[in-house]
Amino acid sequence: MRAGIQSAFACSYDGATPPERVCEIAASYSELGVQEINIADSPGLANPRSVYDLATRVRAAVGDDIALSLHLHDTRGLGIANMVAGLQAGVAIFDAALGGVGGCPYIANASGNISTEDAAFALEQMGVVTGVDWRRLCGLALEMEKLLERTLPSRMAHLQSAA
Repeated sequence: MRAGIQSAFACSYDGATPPERVCEIAASYSELGVQEINIADSPGLANPRSVYDLATRVRAAVGDDIALSLHLHDTRGLGIANMVAGLQAGVAIFDAALGGVGGCPYIANASGNISTEDAAFALEQMGVVTGVDWRRLCGLALEMEKLLERTLPSRMAHLQSAA
């Protein structure tokens, strides 16, 4: 079972989320037998330091037997940096979306999720084996742009098409 903690870093309406509250929720999930806890930054307000700190605190609150995952948005251009900070804190599962599609209709100005191809490229550059062929995803992201009739935020898809 996977459970999520939404706006774990901050809320667009209420401001910063107290890390203690996030840890309390995570501990409650742990007591219920959840196998994975997803820490979400749907408004895209986190930064690398806050991601590292909160992931470390949640890990301490729930122990090593529960997987942690991160749901990151790229609202302020920090999505991939936040993923790296999560990786450094021991998180190994990341939500991502082809082309960086997504967003949230309830959060003003929330952009899409981190792009799968951008995330896989960054991880490959750091020597992390993902099994994801980011080059093939770039072509699919460009196809999706045609279907949606809009430019997607994927950086690698646009760099690959220019090469």
